Amino acid sequence: MRYIVKTILSITLITLVVLSSNLHAQHFQFQMTDVNESVLIREARIGDQMLEADDEIGVFNQDGVCAGAIIIEDEFPVGMAAWGADEREGIPGFVQNELMTFIIWDNDEEQELPTQVDVINGVQEWRANGFVVIELAAVVLPEIVIEQEILNFGLVE
Repeated sequence: MRYIVKTILSITLITLVVLSSNLHAQHFQFQMTDVNESVLIREARIGDQMLEADDEIGVFNQDGVCAGAIIIEDEFPVGMAAWGADEREGIPGFVQNELMTFIIWDNDEEQELPTQVDVINGVQEWRANGFVVIELAAVVLPEIVIEQEILNFGLVE
């Protein structure tokens, strides 16, 4: 029974990813293959703010290749697929037990933000036909501006 529920969830998530990727021009580009891991994201934040419409989440392998992404349209949770590599076709992606990293695209600020991943269920290492539940948080450091007129190092002129 548990396998059937996971299979139905995986098919639903893949369908949502395919449909959403066809509706928008995405910041993160990737190629789909015949194998993936389903990723359920319960929430994703930039600082203390939830992601907004048109922000994106991309999943990257250890070579820095984007192997899946989703544009945020509604409220969380959201699902996405992390696609495996297809060596026969030369399509890059994940290999078994490779660490998944996530990057948020802040559409308003037009910047990519690294994230901290909190695994709720499953593992952060990619598994063919796997399923993982996560929460993401991007920390934005304040911009430090130093005005040159204020600097005084006690130098004698």
